[in-house]
Amino acid sequence: MQSAIYTLLVSFRGGKSIDVLKLLLIGGKLSRIKQVLPGLYEAGYQPDEIIVCDSIDAVSRLNSTTVSLVFTELELADSTPADTLGKIHQLFPYLPIIVLAESSADEEGLSAIRQGAQDCLAYNEISPELLAKSILHAIERKRKDNDHDLLFHDNPAPMFIYEKDTFRFLEVNNAAMVQYGYSREQFLTMTCLDIRPKEDSVLFREANVDLPAHYHDFGRWRHVNKAGKILFVHVFAHTTSFNGKEAIVVMSLNIDKKVRVEQELAEREKEKCMMLDSITDAFFALDKTWKFTYVNKPCEKLFRKTAEEVLGRNVYEVFPDIKNLKFYDAYNRAMNDKVKVQFEEYYPLFDLWVSANAYPTNGGMSVYLVDITQQKKTGEEIFNEGQKLRAIINNTKDMIWSIDREHNVITANNAFWDRVSTLTGKPVQNITAADFDKILYHTWKGYYDRAFAGEAYKIVVKKEQGEEDLYEEVSFNPIVDRFGTVIGISCFLRNVTEQHTQLKLIQKQNEQLRKIAWIQSHEVRVPVANILGLTQLFDFDNRVATENKLLVEKLQQSATRLDNIIRKITSYTSRSVLRNALN
Repeated sequence: MQSAIYTLLVSFRGGKSIDVLKLLLIGGKLSRIKQVLPGLYEAGYQPDEIIVCDSIDAVSRLNSTTVSLVFTELELADSTPADTLGKIHQLFPYLPIIVLAESSADEEGLSAIRQGAQDCLAYNEISPELLAKSILHAIERKRKDNDHDLLFHDNPAPMFIYEKDTFRFLEVNNAAMVQYGYSREQFLTMTCLDIRPKEDSVLFREANVDLPAHYHDFGRWRHVNKAGKILFVHVFAHTTSFNGKEAIVVMSLNIDKKVRVEQELAEREKEKCMMLDSITDAFFALDKTWKFTYVNKPCEKLFRKTAEEVLGRNVYEVFPDIKNLKFYDAYNRAMNDKVKVQFEEYYPLFDLWVSANAYPTNGGMSVYLVDITQQKKTGEEIFNEGQKLRAIINNTKDMIWSIDREHNVITANNAFWDRVSTLTGKPVQNITAADFDKILYHTWKGYYDRAFAGEAYKIVVKKEQGEEDLYEEVSFNPIVDRFGTVIGISCFLRNVTEQHTQLKLIQKQNEQLRKIAWIQSHEVRVPVANILGLTQLFDFDNRVATENKLLVEKLQQSATRLDNIIRKITSYTSRSVLRNALN
């Protein structure tokens, strides 16, 4: 008997080489569970091939790889009958389980079989023959159950089982764990509502009412994985019984990519229809024989022909002259090489410039045309105005330039670039910020920052140049957009050395005039007053009087003093004196 059972157990364990295959006895009362031992001994088992435990805690510490079959009572010291079988299933998911009960009609024992146990034995009926038969039966039945489990767990299609009334997950396979990102333990704490968007819960509840008893295609649903991403799945399901519970077996095929593609195609088709209905650009479609299949209203206006006049006709029949223009080669390249072609061309017959985009299609080709005649004319006008502006700003020795907020030069005249080239000693095209003197660079950056802050101002820069200094006036003016935001700076530099020299000369002249005025108001008045006073004392009646001679001498002294003062005033007005004073 031992040999036959042992052979089956080795086969059941997958043919692995195991020194000893042991039976596990779990009982709340060791004295009672040990009643089974004599029968097992008579069936051929040795004492060292049997493990006896009185609690789930003790069982959880065993090395399950040496256990081949489990005998168990349901009432344990640390586990209720309702939980015991589930915990044993969790510890030994692939081992046969035989429940020991008071009688063969024990309700808990029968319930245990419905929940996955392979057999139920009553203590009062145990015999060596019955034990051997029960063991063999349990092994064979569990083998079949395991085969079904493997079909479920290793199925490449995501599958799960949930309780019909509570929606609680009862089992999931490996593919489902991969698809949704939850572990088996996490799944078994969740319900089917946890893998669905909240707004779909009502639909799910309704679908679980009056479920068909057979396999059923429940169609497309939205599910949510652990990361919160919504997945589209196709659900197939049927009712079943699992571990004594009314349950639903579900196959949830991931069709997310397919649905996303379908949605994208549907959206594109919708956009295409809306575009063709409301597009302002000219659009037409050709089949593979170059015949018009569609022309929109703007295209009719551009062609100066109605749709009825062109539909069904060859494009080169309607517009034969385009064979000599860029249209012909471009359209043929798009149609024959299956590539998008974009180009601009002038159509002399209508005095028209168009921008064309030709796209190959399965049925032929689609073309978008945009009238860019006004843009071309405007561009030409802008170019001409630019040429005039360049002619104006380059017809001066003054420097003119503008920069953006990144200090990139927007526009500049030749005088500016000549100065930059002189400062750096490099050709204009090779100049970078690193080529400028650091002090000079940071000084001018400070000037620019003031203007970028919104201030319009002028400065005069003095440069030492030989015997005479050079003075340059620079004006900084912010450039603002229509919202009042400063987007750049325009700058103007001119040589003001002559004006600066003249201003200094005028200032010096004013200083000399102030000196002359002071002399006139102070020094000149003294000799003049003396002369006037002396003439009052002169005796005109007796011209040879001795006093007159003395008065004449005094008059001569005052006149000489007055003459010296006049010479001093004259020296202040001398240009050479002014020039020397400026230097």
